[in-house]
Amino acid sequence: MSFAPASASALPLHVLRPEELEAFLSGAGKGWAGWLRASGFEAGLGELRLLPGPKGEVLGAVAGYGTAQARRRLRFGLAKVVAALPAATPCRLSPCVPLYDSTTRSRRPPVP
Repeated sequence: MSFAPASASALPLHVLRPEELEAFLSGAGKGWAGWLRASGFEAGLGELRLLPGPKGEVLGAVAGYGTAQARRRLRFGLAKVVAALPAATPCRLSPCVPLYDSTTRSRRPPVP
């Protein structure tokens, strides 16, 4: 897995807090809402689901950023996500990731 600039070949990686999940499922993730609910995705820290296409191909991924409490307990919780993404597939952070997390007072990397 590598992070790449936005292009046709770079797949979106949506990183969500639990409180953002329903908005995602009714918006950008509407096509996968049934799949994500059935698979038990709750946007917990380090949780990952690949987003399937109609032919079984991977169209993107959604990762859980967890609660503020979980992030305070486990500093590098998203490392598990990076290790689980398909190795040969370039990914880009989706625009839904905010630059500043006021709950932990930490700066996130800029979104491409």
